[in-house]
Amino acid sequence: MSRTPVKKALTQLESENYVRCLDGIGTVVVGLSLSDLRDIYDVRISMELLALKTSIHNIRPAEIAELRGDFQRELEAYRRAGGISDQRIAEIDARFHQLIVDKSNNNYIKNLVRVLAAQIRRYQAVAYSLTDTFEESAGQHLGILQKIEERNLDEARELLRAHIEWSYKELAAVML
Repeated sequence: MSRTPVKKALTQLESENYVRCLDGIGTVVVGLSLSDLRDIYDVRISMELLALKTSIHNIRPAEIAELRGDFQRELEAYRRAGGISDQRIAEIDARFHQLIVDKSNNNYIKNLVRVLAAQIRRYQAVAYSLTDTFEESAGQHLGILQKIEERNLDEARELLRAHIEWSYKELAAVML
């Protein structure tokens, strides 16, 4: 393989803050910092709340019902088995937040959140393996879905903001 594709890939990874290229030394993976996490979550809150303003009117009842059913099934499985896989938790969480962003019909928000989501997954991978917060998280998601279904923007925004702040605190606690 030639150096050009590798250099392009490293440049992309560096622009997304996954690695740092050090002249004459090489490339190192950037560690996870609490400061970066706070910055990411500040932008995430702004973007998701802005997305919700439009998407609350665009999310179809069938989409709400499908996601609600998925959360309820996973909660039942969680309670029966005493847990579910970290991968399954990450998938259902990502689908929920992605629905809000996608239904905003705003490509700038979609692109910004895509980059943020990749960074957030790094932190979540660590947190999911060390914590057991699915039941609380699922309950919060279901509450937000209820307010979206009711088209109650103010309450949906408050619940979404509280959920994202809670998520930040859970991740930050694991990092300390």
